[in-house]
Amino acid sequence: FIARTTTTTTEPKMSKGTTIKEALAKWEEKNGCKAAESQIVKLYAQLPPIDKMDASIQTLVCCESLSLSTNCIEKIANLNALKNLKILSLGRNNIKNLSGLEAVGDTLCELWISYNLIEKLKGIHVLKKLTVLYMSNNLVKDWGEFGKLGTPWKRSTQQRETGLTRQLQSCPD
Repeated sequence: FIARTTTTTTEPKMSKGTTIKEALAKWEEKNGCKAAESQIVKLYAQLPPIDKMDASIQTLVCCESLSLSTNCIEKIANLNALKNLKILSLGRNNIKNLSGLEAVGDTLCELWISYNLIEKLKGIHVLKKLTVLYMSNNLVKDWGEFGKLGTPWKRSTQQRETGLTRQLQSCPD
């Protein structure tokens, strides 16, 4: 008699990500104030990571600077109520495109979105007040994509180049 044993392998269970609601509760406990009344909210590097920008983010009506960096967010969403948002930091996530920024198009001045999976700058044109765009280490292959930034960026780049040239010319040999 040969005994047969069957082993069943089960897939390891992935822990569910931290929700925005849970991250805000942790933030409030740590900071001793309400996130909804705060101008600066930092929800970066949550464990387990935040995997989506759920509707709870809309409670941040006073927020001017929001950091969601170093999480696992794949899509920009639910920014409709953030009418005061000036700085958005989404570096080191899994974001593939810039859709979802329309809601903050009139207020956002700085977008920090390095180390993501962005190939195209479609949607960047909605950010009318954007002055800082930091998006190194993405997947943009065509420099033509940066033409979507428009003429203010071109003028700014020319001014920096002119200033740099003047500085170099004034340096002693």
